[in-house]
Amino acid sequence: MDFYWFIAVLIVFHLVRYYLFNSNSEKDDKEADELLEKNRKEELKKLFTDRELRTNLEEFNESEFWELVEKLKFKSDNNYKNFNGLLRDNIISMSTDKIVQLDNLVERLFIERYSYDILYTSYIILKRGDIDGMMFLMNLFLFKGEVFFKNACINTNLCTGKNFEFFGDDRLIFDLTGEAYAIKENKFIPYTKQKDIVLKGEAIEENEIPRKYSELWNEFF
Repeated sequence: MDFYWFIAVLIVFHLVRYYLFNSNSEKDDKEADELLEKNRKEELKKLFTDRELRTNLEEFNESEFWELVEKLKFKSDNNYKNFNGLLRDNIISMSTDKIVQLDNLVERLFIERYSYDILYTSYIILKRGDIDGMMFLMNLFLFKGEVFFKNACINTNLCTGKNFEFFGDDRLIFDLTGEAYAIKENKFIPYTKQKDIVLKGEAIEENEIPRKYSELWNEFF
């Protein structure tokens, strides 16, 4: 999952500041490029090595979260890209503790529901049969609200008749929390201890997917 694109904002800030104080008019373009590249790597290394272990394990209030989703879904006119923009603005307005708590909540909501059914549904709808694809599909479920998210994670046939257009915006809520934290603190959001991803259900062979998920296959593939 590529959710570190926002790092560029931080790195550019550091590099421009460094360059302004350490360059002179005699440097040619090649030397300037080499300087920027060297310091880009140094800044990126520092961001990773200084990343802290998460100690705030509290969760954002779940009812408040789903109320926010419903409000923003309405304001976005059911447009996923607009929704992400509105949600990003709301998250940036939160305290860093609340941002971490929101990240904790959504992580639990996802981990509790990981399944082979969602993985194979991602393969059919998004043409992505990997964990990243599964998580993105769950984020699209989340965008549709609490009832759909929780029910579709149990019965993916509920996806039939639904629109999963995301308008080129493949960000997850984890991207938004990470970006908001970075903007506020100029560093990565604290990391959680690595957990093994466990999928509920049973794995099947790829050639069995069309038969087992025939309703979804007939509509989306």
